[in-house]
Amino acid sequence: MKSYPEIIIQRQPNRYTCYPTCVSILTGIPLKTLLEIIGHDGSERDGFRYDEVALALLTLGWSLTCLSDYDFDSLVDSLSSENIRYRMILSIERYKHYHAVAWDGNSNFVIDPIVKNQIVPLKKIKDKIISTEILAPVEERKMTFLDTTEFKSI
Repeated sequence: MKSYPEIIIQRQPNRYTCYPTCVSILTGIPLKTLLEIIGHDGSERDGFRYDEVALALLTLGWSLTCLSDYDFDSLVDSLSSENIRYRMILSIERYKHYHAVAWDGNSNFVIDPIVKNQIVPLKKIKDKIISTEILAPVEERKMTFLDTTEFKSI
């Protein structure tokens, strides 16, 4: 089974791509590749939906599991009880909008792809976490319906 690659900090190219940029930071998948599979850059839809990112990742050998309504510290303690550190995308509320930051599952800081410094103390955003999405390497899956089906917007 593959493991997590080295983290390479990146800046998001536009205001809509915080989510896939975090995915790229944590998985090593080029942002361009993710956007090609998803089929848009977020500008027409004001961002990205969980399901379209999760399906794109599954085709590339990654699982993305969204957990909301969990206490963050309890969740992290439970997940790390087996000495496995999962990388996570943390959705936070920022200026009355949702925003994604990347966390390696171990550090006392997160990577925020939109701020100038990009390294933000975890404790600074903990009370703003709305949901946690866990990234884990899995076997690649051929999702043939993605070749002929477009994601529909709600």
